[in-house]
Amino acid sequence: MAEPGLPPNLIEYNGRRPKVSKLAYVDKRATIIGNVEIGDYSSIWAGAIIRGDDTKITIGSRTNIQENTVIHSPYNFKVLIGDEVTIAHGCIIHACELENVTCVSIGGTVFDGASIGTGSIVDSQAFVTEGTRIPPRTLVHGNPGRPVRLITDNEYRQVKLWAEWYVSKVKMLLNIKE
Repeated sequence: MAEPGLPPNLIEYNGRRPKVSKLAYVDKRATIIGNVEIGDYSSIWAGAIIRGDDTKITIGSRTNIQENTVIHSPYNFKVLIGDEVTIAHGCIIHACELENVTCVSIGGTVFDGASIGTGSIVDSQAFVTEGTRIPPRTLVHGNPGRPVRLITDNEYRQVKLWAEWYVSKVKMLLNIKE
């Protein structure tokens, strides 16, 4: 049940309330439960479920979590998502770390104890298995997800542009003037 003073989609669990920056956007059709922190200019879109019922989930600034993505962590892990991260539609982010300026493309999965290095891209439908460490600026493809090459400077700039594009949406939705 939603606590007084919290919107119905931000749910206290076991005494822990989601902490969402006033400069972040959370769609009313997203669900955020428990020990979750969301930074400035980040956005959580319809159908996303972020379950901080067991351990802490930290989402940095200027990060976007798109429709129908699930983020969760069991009791012995945590989730750390950096700044300027794009997590596209229908992803599963489970008990892992995504460093700054990374992208998990449509339908991608990053699993328990995995770490995605700064500036990397997890390709659509890739499955990064338990404990995998992906170095910075790497393109990951397949199931299981494997590094296939370094990303180009243009691809790195594109990941930053995606983050900026979603920041512009947050500013529009929250009526923030520059």
